[in-house]
Amino acid sequence: MKKIEIASGVILASLLVVNAAAATAVAKPSTHKVFVDGERANVAAYEINGNNYFKLRDVAAILSGTAAQFEVSWDEASQTITLTDDKAYTTVGGEMGSIPAASQVAEESTAAVYRDGTQVHYTGYNINDNNYYKLRDIAADFDFGVTWDNDTQSVLITTTEGYTPEGEE
Repeated sequence: MKKIEIASGVILASLLVVNAAAATAVAKPSTHKVFVDGERANVAAYEINGNNYFKLRDVAAILSGTAAQFEVSWDEASQTITLTDDKAYTTVGGEMGSIPAASQVAEESTAAVYRDGTQVHYTGYNINDNNYYKLRDIAADFDFGVTWDNDTQSVLITTTEGYTPEGEE
């Protein structure tokens, strides 16, 4: 088992060196639990530099039907993601899927993201051809609460409360 872990680490380090021109990071599968308004959400995420990163479609899916709901659409030709506020999410397939158990190379996302026609800037990474975004950036933009419960190692999303910056909760 140690040889596999060491080999994986060497491969990951090699990929980071090869991709040095693009901003890269190591994405670890998150083991944190996620709750939305007190209910457990079975959603996969990566931990990058101490923050949780989720697919926008997954966040939209777990928030659909709440005060913080939004729709997500993708335009392949322009590499553009469009978010539409206060609209229930439409499932397209591939949401809420599992992620690989091993750490992955994450490259800074180049996809443009628009919310209701205005470009927004979220910290994001492309991992295995999917874009993952920092949950706190999404929460700040859509004004829903996100807190961290260190005792239970859980992310708590509260759609009935506004966003409070980290450290001010």
